[in-house]
Amino acid sequence: MQYLAANSSLPILVLKDFRKRDYYQDRSYRFGVCIDGSPQSKKALKTALSIMQKQDKIVVITVNETLVEKTQGSNVHAEIDKIAAQYGCNKLEKIILDHPKSLSVYKTI
Repeated sequence: MQYLAANSSLPILVLKDFRKRDYYQDRSYRFGVCIDGSPQSKKALKTALSIMQKQDKIVVITVNETLVEKTQGSNVHAEIDKIAAQYGCNKLEKIILDHPKSLSVYKTI
């Protein structure tokens, strides 16, 4: 996974739940995407949103860091909301991880 995250033009890993949707009471799957504001991470978010069904949920994970908060003059969290709205996603959860100074963003995630 380290190679995938560090050197891929689209860092995305898809793990399929072995259970069928019928197993879950709400028939939904949960997706997770790590976002740092880069074009690659936004593309990964769009890819996940494009394969989700209406009842599915998505968790977007970011790190509390200046570069993540402001990328190319725009707020990353506002961009996440905008992208999710474009795909009609209304089951979005955001997790913001604290960033210890001793760890890289990669290791924090």
